[in-house]
Amino acid sequence: MPEAPATAYFTIDELRAEDETLESADSYPDAMLADRIAMVEERIEHLCGVAFLPRTSTCSVRGDGSSTIILPDVEVTGVSSIAVDGVDLTNTELALVRIARRGVVTRIGPLGRPVAWPRGSTVDVEYTHGYAVPPAPIKYAALKWAVDVLLPSSLPARATMQSQGDNTFRIVVASPDRPSGIPEVDAILADYDRRIPMVG
Repeated sequence: MPEAPATAYFTIDELRAEDETLESADSYPDAMLADRIAMVEERIEHLCGVAFLPRTSTCSVRGDGSSTIILPDVEVTGVSSIAVDGVDLTNTELALVRIARRGVVTRIGPLGRPVAWPRGSTVDVEYTHGYAVPPAPIKYAALKWAVDVLLPSSLPARATMQSQGDNTFRIVVASPDRPSGIPEVDAILADYDRRIPMVG
């Protein structure tokens, strides 16, 4: 039986409990729910620029002659290996590397002084990053968004208004500044946005 990934924000059972429609395993099999959970989590982490569970990543960074390199992720919690132009740092060298949660990696020598990453070198880094557990608001937002993805509105996809009798309602739809189209979900994502604004 498929299950939500071990690193999921919530379980398939928790998702089913959000809406009684999802209780039907025939209409909503576990594999479908696990896929939607993964899709929503990936979207949230992309939009917020931060992982909300521990993730392992690798990247290549170009040395610039300074003692620091900057990884593409924040909430960095550890570095498991670093290779400079294909040559691994020794365990002793790796133990001296300082890591800031914002993704800055500083190389320190045995005398406690900064050591440069050679200019033009390729620095390959394997590291872990992300929150230890998802903050409660993020879990709540992910659950709400997953339900919305699984149980889409019966309105036409391009509709922006709905009329009932003499009343007309404007419908909130997804947009660049409202990625889910669900106001409370989008407000939570804005609160946790860790992306660095582009300048230029």
